[in-house]
Amino acid sequence: MLSRIAREMAAQINSHDWSDAPYRLDRAGHQRHLDSKSKSSTKQPLDPTETDYVRTNVMWNVAQVLIHQDPNFDVYEFAAACGVPRSITHRTNGTRSDAIKYGLRWKDAECTVPESPGAPLWLVNMWCEVPDAAVFKRLLLKVDGLDPSINPQVESLGNLQKVTVALRESDSDRAGLRAVEIVSSASTAVEGGKPAELVDTALL
Repeated sequence: MLSRIAREMAAQINSHDWSDAPYRLDRAGHQRHLDSKSKSSTKQPLDPTETDYVRTNVMWNVAQVLIHQDPNFDVYEFAAACGVPRSITHRTNGTRSDAIKYGLRWKDAECTVPESPGAPLWLVNMWCEVPDAAVFKRLLLKVDGLDPSINPQVESLGNLQKVTVALRESDSDRAGLRAVEIVSSASTAVEGGKPAELVDTALL
């Protein structure tokens, strides 16, 4: 049996109309047939199969958190409660489809130990040359893509800025590349500023 939080999350996912999800922002429990003409999307809604794919992807992301919290969590029961159709949860012969299980991330090939929710958190150190450190620091606080729980750190050595940021990525290489891109968007926005250069990355 699903836990209370799992049942409530499934009910919310099931009750939401996902057919125009790519085209607009909707409140929880959105129903397209209740939209006024002024709020209706002018784009063609997703067909039923595409809508079920969106619902299934949402289900998997929520399930990854739930299975990490509850060792007795049943992803098939949760998928059904979310409204994922039997054509996705089962094979044509009536047996459960492994696709539902493999839609989650696991630490082992036997799918017995789930991965922690979200990508790993990395600490990335960089150098960049920016004449105006004060402006650079303000811009750095406004960029998107960094982990909101850890503020960027900037140590000024004249025009040279030592920058440390935290972000989530699948591996250290991607974390380094993305951090350099993010920080460079702030450093090059300052007059005379140059792109950041990677020093190292560390897993938190």
